[in-house]
Amino acid sequence: MLVVTSNWAFTDGSLAPPQRRTAGNWLSEVRRAIIRGGRSRDGRYQPVSEATLVLAGDTCDWLTSRVWSGRDRPWHGGPRARQARLRVAAETFHAAGPATATILRWLRRGVPVPAADRRGLPSFGPEITVPLRVVLLAGDRDGWWAELPAATDRAGLHVGESWSDGRHDVRHGHDLDPTAHRPCGERPGRPRSPTLRESLAVDLIVPFALDVQADGAAWPRLRSWLPGLAAASLPAVPGIVQRLVETVAREQGTAAARAVADGWRRRVAAWHRIARREPPVAEAAFDPVDAVAAWLAAGGSGGRPSEVCERLSPFPPESHPGGAVMLGHPAADRPPALDCRLPDGRGWREPLDPEPLPSPVVTVGRIIRSEGIIDAA
Repeated sequence: MLVVTSNWAFTDGSLAPPQRRTAGNWLSEVRRAIIRGGRSRDGRYQPVSEATLVLAGDTCDWLTSRVWSGRDRPWHGGPRARQARLRVAAETFHAAGPATATILRWLRRGVPVPAADRRGLPSFGPEITVPLRVVLLAGDRDGWWAELPAATDRAGLHVGESWSDGRHDVRHGHDLDPTAHRPCGERPGRPRSPTLRESLAVDLIVPFALDVQADGAAWPRLRSWLPGLAAASLPAVPGIVQRLVETVAREQGTAAARAVADGWRRRVAAWHRIARREPPVAEAAFDPVDAVAAWLAAGGSGGRPSEVCERLSPFPPESHPGGAVMLGHPAADRPPALDCRLPDGRGWREPLDPEPLPSPVVTVGRIIRSEGIIDAA
């Protein structure tokens, strides 16, 4: 049985919430999906023989962290930057706590599921375990899995950029997003230019969050919204900031709202200066920095997305003859779900409990039947 999901966005908890409770709920849904996979076409129950859980990128959000408030950047080379990347990852695993422990326990012992009774129904007696393999694919916000020895050496845990079982080709899909595209085969730890998405996350969103946190009044509201702001597509960002300002105005008053709006504009201007000195990479035939800064500074008052947003929109995925392409990146307007596939060709979408908007997690969803593509975001 195959279960694919993405964009869980575990953080180290230094800025955005670490998703402890939500992750536990999602793992319960993964177990429930594996149990459901034991139901055959005739309605009889027989536990599946094994399961593969593919976390198709952005399982962690390693960009939204206080670690990047100093000189270190995720895209820098050298031992200092590497230690910063490893520290963010280690603190994320610690913050995830129970969810990390559950996944590791399933890897060692299997997923506990009911046995089948004589009538082909789930038994209420002792449980059995289904062997589980876990595949961790790098996304645009957790791109340094290959640098983590604990991840690459653990039995049953596979780390990479893509995965296939011959019928399903799974990857995060940020290679189709001009704002997040990185060259294939890039060696971990080598210095490089940031992607536009990385630059905005580390040099705009993180400093903005730190400013609001220092001010204090609007921080609880921004903290709860930060996962959605960090994961939002470029066209959506000004609108989210504008709604944040309006919410703070209702809850804290006009002075606090004005401070948030002014702080956002200052940070956009600061990001613009940084991006001119260290130009981010965007897979586009033009330099988008000036236009992106103007769009972000508009604060949602610009109405429909600007031309630069449209020119930086993701490319359509390719088709896969005789199989399915499953992508994890990104679609923040769709509800979270698991995409479940059985060896006999059956499949279904398993909803996950929705989070308060804006949601940081969007996973597997619709099938584009004309192209044989499953949109896993």
